[in-house]
Amino acid sequence: MTSSPSHAATPRPKSRLLLAAALLGLALGAIAGAQPVPFSIPAQPAAAALPLFIKQSGTQVTFNRDELAQVPANAVTGTLEPEVALSRLLANTGYAATARQPGWFFITPAGRSGTAPAPRGEASPTEGKATTPQAPAARTGGETIQLEAFTVAGLGVRGSLAKSLELKRQSSTVLDAVSGEDIAVYPDTNIAESLQRISGVTVVRTNGEGELVSIRGLSPQFTLVTAEGLILSSTAISDDGNIQNGRAISLDLFPSQLFAGATVAKTQSAETMDGGLSGAVDLKLPQPFAYAPNTGSVSLQSTYNDLTKRWDPAGSFFWSGKWNGKFGALVQGVVTRDFLYAGIAEGTRWTSFDFPALQATGVEVAQLPRVGEEIYDRTRRAISTTLQFRPTDQFRATVFGVFGESAKERSRVTLQGNLFGPVNPTALVLEGNQAVAATFGAGTQIRSGGDFNAVESDAILVGLTADWQLQRDARVSLKASRSSAKFNREVAALVGQATVNHFTYDFRAQPEYPAMASNALSFT
Repeated sequence: MTSSPSHAATPRPKSRLLLAAALLGLALGAIAGAQPVPFSIPAQPAAAALPLFIKQSGTQVTFNRDELAQVPANAVTGTLEPEVALSRLLANTGYAATARQPGWFFITPAGRSGTAPAPRGEASPTEGKATTPQAPAARTGGETIQLEAFTVAGLGVRGSLAKSLELKRQSSTVLDAVSGEDIAVYPDTNIAESLQRISGVTVVRTNGEGELVSIRGLSPQFTLVTAEGLILSSTAISDDGNIQNGRAISLDLFPSQLFAGATVAKTQSAETMDGGLSGAVDLKLPQPFAYAPNTGSVSLQSTYNDLTKRWDPAGSFFWSGKWNGKFGALVQGVVTRDFLYAGIAEGTRWTSFDFPALQATGVEVAQLPRVGEEIYDRTRRAISTTLQFRPTDQFRATVFGVFGESAKERSRVTLQGNLFGPVNPTALVLEGNQAVAATFGAGTQIRSGGDFNAVESDAILVGLTADWQLQRDARVSLKASRSSAKFNREVAALVGQATVNHFTYDFRAQPEYPAMASNALSFT
């Protein structure tokens, strides 16, 4: 095999900038790799310890995650140079670190020259840091050197997409996922609206907000909803306060901030004991060991509605802690208050009449034209708590609880021309056989009505999970849970009726919303 000689090209300005950026990145990596930095890495599998080393040292490390998943790494504490700390981390593990460039290490079996690891390895630089791949070895004679491929993954949005793709690739079922970073990017009010961003998932909305989840076009009754693999109970309620019987889960109880992600399985699997016909949704809770000790946050916000002239407040809190590298606890909560207003103007229930005095037969008259207003006031509270015990890298026990509560109040007031009494039109405007405008005389009934509907619902799930990794291909899992849901509804209605001598309605200006007038009452 022969190779033609290569010719050097004069660098363009853009190429010079890229080259300067690469050299600057190498210089910064060399500085980061030489300066002592504080380390606090507990003993754990090397695949989990190395990302912590990357985060604390600011260097770059390329390694094979699968190969190091069962390799125990040593604890490293104190202020050390990154190369010294990495050497202590891998001592007596059968693996060693090779510095291919300043601030860039390759992890390979001890005694083997450092080469890039097999596919699906991972280098996890800190967010925004540039990585420069090593130049390929020069070709000698007719020999071609085949380099192994490796993956460079980061944090943030790119890392979120990588996690979702990895979940889909490793799953034995047709699986889609939405990660915590995806949930944080979009202003979704509850977890149902976050799930609708997955292909094949739609939501049923109430008052404009997603509530029930439908997969592949089937009814929400056929969707199984779980949290950490445990079945969640809820009362699915329509906007008028009626219970929707079946297995549908009302996800508007749970704000999206409460979860670290969710998966949607569109095919059955043996590990799902009671699978949904259309698919299964599994909600993921945040875990204490995924955060640094004593991580906390508080968020407060409020929005002003020009229509309702009111503020809608919302608040949330989060705290996670770890002790001795074995115990972890996490608690978080969300409180929101929403106030919605809707105007009512409609004409319904057309009824056929004969009016010989007007020489009109089979005339359809609007029987219930009405105007009014509808007000929704909702308060939502949700909280979750997770406790974890991890004495070894092979065993982990988790106890968690999720609670969601919603209190909805709906008040509705209407004023309508209820033409159930004597229908005595004095003038009609017909389009075909339909009276699009009409004037009525003595005996016309006018009705004013109102109703109040208060609905309180809550759902709670308490679960226990335990995982014991006996060996690489053998694992024992235990799951137990208790889930319940409550529903309470109060309804009050009041109707008043009067008889007037004059009433008109007119659909010509706005076919959906008729104009109405009376000599006794105002409809504006």
